[in-house]
Amino acid sequence: MKDLSIANRKKAIADREIGKKFRADGEYEKAIKKFSEAINIDPNDAFAYGGRGLSYALNDQDDLAIEDYTKSIEILKSGIAWLYNRRGLCYEIKKQYDLAIEDYNEAVKLAPNDPENYYSRGLSYEEKEQYELAIENYSELIKYNKDEFTPSYPYTLRAYAYYKIRKYELAINDYNEAIKLEPDNADTYAWRGSVYIKLGNKESAKQDFDKAFSLDPENETAKDFAKELN
Repeated sequence: MKDLSIANRKKAIADREIGKKFRADGEYEKAIKKFSEAINIDPNDAFAYGGRGLSYALNDQDDLAIEDYTKSIEILKSGIAWLYNRRGLCYEIKKQYDLAIEDYNEAVKLAPNDPENYYSRGLSYEEKEQYELAIENYSELIKYNKDEFTPSYPYTLRAYAYYKIRKYELAINDYNEAIKLEPDNADTYAWRGSVYIKLGNKESAKQDFDKAFSLDPENETAKDFAKELN
């Protein structure tokens, strides 16, 4: 293990903080360089690896991000939820959904009240077309969501999963709740209209498409679904 002097430790921390500022400004290459400098000084700085991993991820370098998140997790041993979540996101982007779900499972264990973990895991289950499991996660997202997501968004996610497994009445219920929470969202009306079509209720579907167009005359979702009325 590298024996760090106080001066070197301070320099590593300073480089890490500069890296965070570069990352916040969207200057990911500069951020990566500063985090790398911190790591060169202190190869056991888990937070520098985590910071560089996030910078790599934001710079669309997911394989390198996974390497850094893994190194950070190994150093910390006990683990930090956001590292598992971020590594899971990289796996998800690479369409490695089983690995993503494994990481999201760890994130949920470490931070069971964090809605972001249920959101991420739900999306991975949705990509695997395991809609019942997606619904379970979106229900937890609804339960724990405070201000991480708009109030209506978790309901629209669960509604879509119900739609995919043809539980149309439950989908309608969730879209109703989403509209109560956010009555000016044209897409929600369009999607509810699409469910009404599945239920054979074209009159209600038309009313929803009309409402969507009144809110957004060029709404593409409503345009696509409205074709099914003809």
